[in-house]
Amino acid sequence: MKRVVSFFVVLLIFVTNFNLRVNASYFKPYQVKIISDINIRSLPSLKSKVVGKYKKGSIVTVLGRNGSFLKTNKGYIYNSSKFIKVFDSFKPYKAIVKADVLNIRQSPSLNSKVVGRYYKGNIITIIGSKGKFLKTNKGYVLKDYVGVFQVNRNDSVLVGRYLKIKEDVYLLKETDGTLSDRLLEKGRTYKILGVEGDYYKISFGSLRGFVHKDYVEILNIEPYNKISLAWQYIYNKSRNPYTYDEPSDYVNIKSSSLGLNVLSPTWFDIVGDYKNPSTIDVEDNADLEYVKRAHKNGYEVWPRFAEFNSERAYVVFTNPSLRSKIINKIVTYAKNYDVDGINIDFEALGIKNKDLFTAFVRDLSRELKKYNLTVSVDVTKISTSDTWSRWYDRKELINHVDYMILMAYDEYTEKSKTPGSVGSYPWVKISIEEFLNLGIPREKLILGVPFYVRLYKVDSSNVVLSSQAMSTEKVLNLVSENNGQVYFDEKSKQNVAVYYKDGYKYIAWLEDETSMAWRLDLLNQYKLKGLGAWCLGWESKIIWDVIKSKLK
Repeated sequence: MKRVVSFFVVLLIFVTNFNLRVNASYFKPYQVKIISDINIRSLPSLKSKVVGKYKKGSIVTVLGRNGSFLKTNKGYIYNSSKFIKVFDSFKPYKAIVKADVLNIRQSPSLNSKVVGRYYKGNIITIIGSKGKFLKTNKGYVLKDYVGVFQVNRNDSVLVGRYLKIKEDVYLLKETDGTLSDRLLEKGRTYKILGVEGDYYKISFGSLRGFVHKDYVEILNIEPYNKISLAWQYIYNKSRNPYTYDEPSDYVNIKSSSLGLNVLSPTWFDIVGDYKNPSTIDVEDNADLEYVKRAHKNGYEVWPRFAEFNSERAYVVFTNPSLRSKIINKIVTYAKNYDVDGINIDFEALGIKNKDLFTAFVRDLSRELKKYNLTVSVDVTKISTSDTWSRWYDRKELINHVDYMILMAYDEYTEKSKTPGSVGSYPWVKISIEEFLNLGIPREKLILGVPFYVRLYKVDSSNVVLSSQAMSTEKVLNLVSENNGQVYFDEKSKQNVAVYYKDGYKYIAWLEDETSMAWRLDLLNQYKLKGLGAWCLGWESKIIWDVIKSKLK
């Protein structure tokens, strides 16, 4: 009896060991990637001794499995998605579509649903393979209808040159034909950043994308691309829908129709009580629909970021955590709203904020540029005013921004004791020359121009009693209603409107096609980068014809 029992015990041990060897031989080793540091243990138990550690990023070969543990050549690791993931050794590559039309399928089967199409010449990224199918970021395609994309070394000579758009076409996000919402308008020029097959890589605002060779003409010269920017005053988030609810609204009109290529809505302001820093924040009045419509009509969008309170600005600049919070908020808003740049408009902050502001612009600009965003800063004409002018370190600021906008207006303001032009010819000309003499590069200098005028009410001694900013059109209506007159002032090179009412004289230097023409002539004479107009809705419609003509 003992012999029989002993026989069965030996047989059981043999079978068990055999099965273990067979099962072990059937295990197919695979690799995992360590996504967080993980302990290596001597046995498949969390209570066993730690004999080592795999660091994040390590690629480890799994030799076996025991419960919740994986065996490696160094011991056992806990099988958790918090620490490891299966490593796919497939190396993505680019392929070119050879078929006229290539179906994209939901799964690697001819019976699966067609979810899209690629077209001949599309360059696609292959991220996996299964049987006779290749995987892309959109689905699966038959491998017989694509070929490995070969880079043409001769194309590199085109990088750095410029192209011109031959007809309206939307920018592609990828060479696989994925469209963006950004319209490339006929006649616009762009720098070639790269070449992939039949596609040229270019940048439209913050988005880098592609355009097919059939829609472009390669230029032999570097074009003088000018910026035509205008601010749009939007004081509340709820007001945004009113800026695009009519076909005649700016964002609904093609950029080339106006001669305007950058919109700067007044969306972001620092708010809060400087005596209570915890209340200080960035007010967000932005609207994604506005941005989408602007892009679809060929505009870039550079929202204005403003601060006019010197005490609050000082608190922001000198409180490290608050300073970082404000910078991070602006960067986050810029990304979330898919804008193309930020226009920094900080005014009247005084000498004590001079160096602090420059450092703030430097750090904000550095963060924005990580996302290919354009940064501009608004500054006043050079003067002796500590509050309005001397606090700007223009020579240093220009090193940290793409463009500086000279606000060449408010020569005469609401506080002036005698009436005068918002910006006369001699005053504007001197303003430009002062900036260039200071060393501000002309290719980074944008001339600020006024769309508004200031109507002054004066007494018999020509002393200002009151003033009001308004449009030229409204002033001319008042002149007509009160039997006034318009004459040309040679010194300011502007038309001047005058009328009398209730014994008082009313006078305004007009902003019309005449004044806009010489402002743009100065811009061209000094080869400045472009114009920035304050603000939309105040202009005479005929001004757009002047802008289109002069900024060609």
